[in-house]
Amino acid sequence: MAEEKDDKLQGMWEGIYKEYGDTESQPDEEMIKIVSPWTPGKALDLGAGEGQNAFWLAEKGWKVVAVDYAPSACKLIEERGKSKDLLIEARVGDILSFVCQEPQDLVVLGFIHLPAEDRKTMLKNCARSLAPGGKLLYIGLTNETFDFGGIDPAIFADAATVTHDIKVETDLEIVESKQAERLIDVGDGEPPKQKMGVTILAAKPNSK
Repeated sequence: MAEEKDDKLQGMWEGIYKEYGDTESQPDEEMIKIVSPWTPGKALDLGAGEGQNAFWLAEKGWKVVAVDYAPSACKLIEERGKSKDLLIEARVGDILSFVCQEPQDLVVLGFIHLPAEDRKTMLKNCARSLAPGGKLLYIGLTNETFDFGGIDPAIFADAATVTHDIKVETDLEIVESKQAERLIDVGDGEPPKQKMGVTILAAKPNSK
């Protein structure tokens, strides 16, 4: 049953990227604002989609691994990366179980909305992918009322819920947690829309 569910999910995302593959979303403004002052290092973009955040990171000097469930998304990242002369390693992978063997300085979760138990599993593995001193940046939506493709709107967890999950499920320390309305590019080829955004920054303690 789990494999059948995974196949359906992969098929759904394959369809989305094939339909919207000709559009190119912009990197998230909140990520840009937070990450811009940092010294580039190794970054994991989990659930990378068409790669808009991965491309921005690579352009700024980050060594990026971009992971997505859909082969079409990874192919798109590779093709666009070559056209932009950017070196990005695109991998097809399950975002719930993926752990980067090479410790990362940054893990970006951009608009990855999952049921509660799946979200906790993903956050645990994100923490495992981080090097000491590395940072997890969670960017999402909340207060969404639409039912997209039969997905429960309850997956759009608020800042307090995700912050609690990080505190309970990982060894990361919360640096910042906020929830506020802002313009967000939801990747549908339309102009950015006013949405209730969630931004959480957490850090892995340095080794003693």
